[in-house]
Amino acid sequence: MLTAFTVAQKTGAFTCVASLVWLYFLGIQQAFEQIGRATDWVDGFLRMSLPVALSVPAIFLLVLSWQLMSREATRDRIKNVLGLFFGMGTFFVAFVVVLQVGIWIGRAENPIDLVLALFVSVLAVLPSYTGVARYVMRASGIVPVKGEFVGKGSYMILAFLLWSILSPMGIELSEDYQADTLLDLGFIFGPIIISYTLYRIAVKYWVRDTFDEQVALDHPSKHQSVEDV
Repeated sequence: MLTAFTVAQKTGAFTCVASLVWLYFLGIQQAFEQIGRATDWVDGFLRMSLPVALSVPAIFLLVLSWQLMSREATRDRIKNVLGLFFGMGTFFVAFVVVLQVGIWIGRAENPIDLVLALFVSVLAVLPSYTGVARYVMRASGIVPVKGEFVGKGSYMILAFLLWSILSPMGIELSEDYQADTLLDLGFIFGPIIISYTLYRIAVKYWVRDTFDEQVALDHPSKHQSVEDV
């Protein structure tokens, strides 16, 4: 019976269920728990901020997933649903990584643990998002365009996380070696230079302007009329 539904509809159904699970456990359930612990209305308002913030992406994902299930699959709908789903999944993977770090080495209090976990999670999630999005597009009769899934924003986030990891390491090395002024500058500005250089390299070789290609594939008549002008 499931064969009667398209791959895009199945994807929308799966992400719809995932958004409901996220909304219940991290939104509704947490909201009731925080209200029960509140001492007054101000404390209750402050405690509700986190459950509300966690509920917002789940609500957006639920709406977008329903559109993907009930309407024609388009390039933008597939990317919006899967992009938000894998974006939320990044934080889940980071939480699992931090939890495992705490089990393996007996601690997870260091702020760099979370940053490192986020960095590893983004590196793991981006290829997964790209692969799944390509598969769903091809199954829906949409031709994927090389470079349309990962843009400057993703590499900017990676560069920022990399700097967040390297910067404390540079400060720690500077304190350990009691370096002179010149080497201190290297420890301070080195992480910035490394992160920015890698970001520029990634943008130069892996980021492409794919808007015209997407329009040409999805709306050939519109693209032809623009070229004729």
